[in-house]
Amino acid sequence: MFNVDSADFRVHIDLMVHALKTRDRKIIHGFEKPFSALLGSKYVRDLAAAAINQLALSDRETCTWVLSNYYEPSTYSAMKQRAIRSALQILLDQGFVRGRDFLLTAADGIQVRSEVRETLAHRVSGLDRLLLESVIEVIY
Repeated sequence: MFNVDSADFRVHIDLMVHALKTRDRKIIHGFEKPFSALLGSKYVRDLAAAAINQLALSDRETCTWVLSNYYEPSTYSAMKQRAIRSALQILLDQGFVRGRDFLLTAADGIQVRSEVRETLAHRVSGLDRLLLESVIEVIY
């Protein structure tokens, strides 16, 4: 295996972002193959995660496509669950009270006051914000 310094990793992220923006699975997988062979599958997973985080901030539409089409449904669901757990921990750490400020729904959603949503918007990553949009409902 080769070592990759941070400057090379940033270049690889940019290349991965460009591959993901094509929204073409053949191009994306063709891009990943040599990296996986040279640097391993963990490197490719880390690279994809960094690229998707960058897309969450710069190109939400492509990021949404990637989340829906690049990952297996179980992986996408696990990512959403992780984002929900992270959001709940942030809310509790900020002093919000479950049952008063936010509620969990049976459908893995979160109902929140508008103040709670604003707090989350400023404290979660761009990717988590995108993942949470589909599960958060402002109720009052």
